[in-house]
Amino acid sequence: MRTGKKIAKQYMLLVLIAVIAVACGGDGDTAKQGIPSMKMTFSITDKNPMGLYAAHNIIRMAFPDFNMEKNNKPFKDFFTKFTEYDYTRSKNIYTIISKQFYPNDEDVEAMTDFVSHGNTLFVASNSYDETFLDKFHLQASNSTAWMQQNGYQLDMEETGVELTDTASFGAASQYRFFFYPLDGVMKRETSFPAQQIVRAGSKVPGAVVFKYGSGRVIAVSNATAFTNYFLLTKNNYNYLLQLLGYVPANATDITWDTYYNNTGSKRDENFSAFQELMKHDALVWAFWLTLLGGLLVIIMALIRRQRMIPVVKPNLNSSVEFGETVARLYLLKKDNKNIAMKMITYFLEQVRSKYYIGTGTLNHEFAQMLTAKSGVPLEKTQLLLRTIEQLQNEESVSDYMLLDLNGQLNQFLG
Repeated sequence: MRTGKKIAKQYMLLVLIAVIAVACGGDGDTAKQGIPSMKMTFSITDKNPMGLYAAHNIIRMAFPDFNMEKNNKPFKDFFTKFTEYDYTRSKNIYTIISKQFYPNDEDVEAMTDFVSHGNTLFVASNSYDETFLDKFHLQASNSTAWMQQNGYQLDMEETGVELTDTASFGAASQYRFFFYPLDGVMKRETSFPAQQIVRAGSKVPGAVVFKYGSGRVIAVSNATAFTNYFLLTKNNYNYLLQLLGYVPANATDITWDTYYNNTGSKRDENFSAFQELMKHDALVWAFWLTLLGGLLVIIMALIRRQRMIPVVKPNLNSSVEFGETVARLYLLKKDNKNIAMKMITYFLEQVRSKYYIGTGTLNHEFAQMLTAKSGVPLEKTQLLLRTIEQLQNEESVSDYMLLDLNGQLNQFLG
């Protein structure tokens, strides 16, 4: 049995505990939020009171030379991968700390093979599955956990644990805090040898260590004693350090389990959610009514669905396109005189239809009437009439003259 660490390493761990305590306490913003969450997450990343952030870092610091890995799959899957490389691997420590520990039958069988080959299984939980207990001939109970699961209200009190090996750890190895009673029991059947290493609450056995094949099992009740709240109270971190003294001295690897902390109950391999639903009449009626309602909705949707309304394309203004085409032809021929005459003809047509003025004679009276109705100054109107008369008498029209005519016409047609 490993009895402790060197003094230098103990000082290093004390520094680590101080750092973790500050981290768990949070910063100023966290303090403003009030009391931290007391939810039992048992997560190694949770710095709240009921997380395992401190425990994870203490173990990692206590074994700095060990290779530490995490496993988030069932133990049978881990063991299959574990033995792929070398079936005789025998220096691994598999650590499980969870609120509830409910492995399947195949997981338990894999655990026995794992331990038999010389590895160590460290399990701490508030509630154990019977299959695991029977396989290793263990007996466990936890009144506090049972009452909390069934809705009973409990009072907090001064409670804790102590190590029974006073020869190695001294008579003062008692670790206490103010919380719900730590009364979880863990012991092995009398016909199977085991060392009782922890007493909890009112002196009930709380943990055992025993050989199994070539390896060993450390089974602990009261997993709450591994939370940040417990370990960071006074010098309670020594409880975890002293339990680690029961780990074999030749161990080299640690695997930290994160799977069973997220499983709320044991599930049979042949479990069927549909079969479970069909066991209850009320759920059967609800299932069939929901299915019937869904079919009715689908049928009604098919009946009422309208045919797609085709998109009607807008009519094209073919006259505009025709005019643009004709204009391009005239531009290509450079027939500015023809273009100017058509512009004048279009202008006069617009004057007749828009201002209702006759265009037979473009004289002074016409200019006054057009000015009155269009709002264009008389001088500009007279200038336009002179330009029209000049262009009608010209044999050819330059680009400049055509642009000038266009600018003057736009004053009336804009």
